[in-house]
Amino acid sequence: MSAELPRSTPVASEAFAVSLQHHQDGRLSEAAAIYRAILTVDPDNAATHDALGKALMGKGDMADAKACYAPAIAINPDFFGPHYHLGNLLLGHGMAEDAVVSYRRCIALKPDFTAALYALMHALTSLAVRLSFASDLGSRLLDGQEVYSLAILMTELAGRQRREWS
Repeated sequence: MSAELPRSTPVASEAFAVSLQHHQDGRLSEAAAIYRAILTVDPDNAATHDALGKALMGKGDMADAKACYAPAIAINPDFFGPHYHLGNLLLGHGMAEDAVVSYRRCIALKPDFTAALYALMHALTSLAVRLSFASDLGSRLLDGQEVYSLAILMTELAGRQRREWS
């Protein structure tokens, strides 16, 4: 794929489709190379920044993956995907407090996104477990309101799961 493709052409759209196929097939290096080529001609494409971040995260390149989500969010703050994927990256690296913020932003944009609700529950649970062993529990993020929010979220998710299985 040439990096000299005109912006927003059918060829650029086809390149994105090819990169997604590579991504889905696990050929992450190939996918990332095409995503980067697309961004050279269409740097304001939030979906491509997000997809590149996911490919890099899959390759284990967490620093570069994290750097992809900021422009995606800046370009389109109402796009829920980068918030969710950033949350996953942060939670996977033990940054539960920051992951909670990302997941909440995602859920504010797409309240019916069950995967984000489960991820938020996981982040809050992880945080609660970690903080239960911390000596400075009172000064940390998880207070009584957070515990209450976690209980409400778990109840809501259990109800959704029952409805989905019915």
